[in-house]
Amino acid sequence: MLPFDVLGPGNRYWLDAFRVDAAIHEFLPLVPLAGVPFPEARAALWRDARQTREKIREGITASKFPLSSPQKQALDEILLPDTLMVATGQQPGALGGPLYTFSKILTAVVLADRLREEWEIPVVPVLWDGGDDHDLPEIDQLIWNSLEKGNEAFHFGIAEKPGRPAWSVDLETEQLEALKGFLEGVQPQGDYGRNLIELVSSIWRESTTWCDFYDRFWLRVFENCPLLVIRPWERAFRELAVPILETEILLPDQSRLDIEATSELLALAGYKPLIHKSPGTCPFFFIHEGQRLPVREVGGDLVVEGVLQKSPDRFLQDYQAQPESLSPNATLRPVVQDAILPTGATVLGPSEIAYHAQLDRLYRRHGIPRAPIVPRLSMTIASHAQIHRMEETGLAWGDLQRDDRELMKRAAAATDDLSLAQARLLESQVQEARSRMIEHLQNDRKHLVDPVDSQFGRIEKTIQQIQDLIARDIARRDSIRLARIQNLKNTLYPDGDLQERIFSLAYFMGKFGQSWVESLIAESRTWDGKNHIVYIPGEVND
Repeated sequence: MLPFDVLGPGNRYWLDAFRVDAAIHEFLPLVPLAGVPFPEARAALWRDARQTREKIREGITASKFPLSSPQKQALDEILLPDTLMVATGQQPGALGGPLYTFSKILTAVVLADRLREEWEIPVVPVLWDGGDDHDLPEIDQLIWNSLEKGNEAFHFGIAEKPGRPAWSVDLETEQLEALKGFLEGVQPQGDYGRNLIELVSSIWRESTTWCDFYDRFWLRVFENCPLLVIRPWERAFRELAVPILETEILLPDQSRLDIEATSELLALAGYKPLIHKSPGTCPFFFIHEGQRLPVREVGGDLVVEGVLQKSPDRFLQDYQAQPESLSPNATLRPVVQDAILPTGATVLGPSEIAYHAQLDRLYRRHGIPRAPIVPRLSMTIASHAQIHRMEETGLAWGDLQRDDRELMKRAAAATDDLSLAQARLLESQVQEARSRMIEHLQNDRKHLVDPVDSQFGRIEKTIQQIQDLIARDIARRDSIRLARIQNLKNTLYPDGDLQERIFSLAYFMGKFGQSWVESLIAESRTWDGKNHIVYIPGEVND
């Protein structure tokens, strides 16, 4: 475990989340993983909400995913009056997305298990699939480390379909074949790589859309856990979201004003607000011919450029007849989530904590009690060999963020070569002896000066050859050291960023196999989340 100021997310919102006296706690109900209070206000809202619970179950079953026994039990528990959820969400990234997606789901699973025991009620972990998002270039890329070429990128080509929500993007056989070719080229040839390709191919063949793969992948990874997936574009969930969207349609600029007012308070407390919306920006998108289009208030009307212009009342009537026509933006989505799900706690990452800090007035305006917010687990996955290599090169974890040249200079200073120093000392001693000898011969044996000087020249040349041999060996050693440093940085701090933001869980499955994931899930039940975790597959990680 490493302190976050050594390795891990480093923005102020994140670091202050773990400081009980920090001002951020005035804006958010942040709590540690090991200290989540029972959300009585939220529990009270859901004790008599049988019809809504049935609607939630309907929305989940509409996806028709095969569920494991623990997942089927969780689905049935939704109908119980005391059942609460631990929710987390993420855009549907390539092959499950970056490692932090796994960390978020893992945190939700671990927390739900703890709270089930502490609160003595059913608590179900759920993944909110962010497939409404239409920022396809952000999720189109897969990064893999190849020993020969360093970090390589693979693109599926979905970024060529701009404006479409991710849930509407179909999978293609050609994409799978290209992906398999890429993986075969960057992965070591062995069982781990073959097993990963078989897993990916199996899930791909079962899936129709980009989000199908994403959801099936995580349900498979957590098949021994009671994880469920929420797909907010299913009709049941769109209908549950109607009351929130109705209010926003009639007050289209109010959410921006709410956020702006909270932003001013955040700035006074020393925090930099992340959300900035221009006047007239509505907190929802209009779905038209497969495109997710922005809606703006212009002169009292709601306008989708090039598509429609209607009064709020008329816009509302059309929306009520077709709830699938709107989806909330990133600021309204958390409010919708807590309005339509019995969330007892929410798991967030660093950036999410930052923008959730601006949403308090939206929650209060809609009369929705906020669930406790828990920062997700943060981790780096390393091999025994990498840990040994770091020790061998004298690298500390904080050094991964430093420049290669700085690390090389420090390593060279720490391991100054004694052999070269001895050769230089010998050269100096021979030069001094040569000078004294020639001076002595000049006095009484001048005829020996030239031959003796010539012999000393041969000795010095031999010493210089010795120095060259040692220097070449040092250069070879330094080139190996530099290559090792660069490889460590490419895999443990790739592209100057946290590993969990670059590589996917699938990458590590191809490197270490798949069985260790179940061990990690089991071990994580004892973690408190207050430090960055370095996990070594195949070893007990305390």
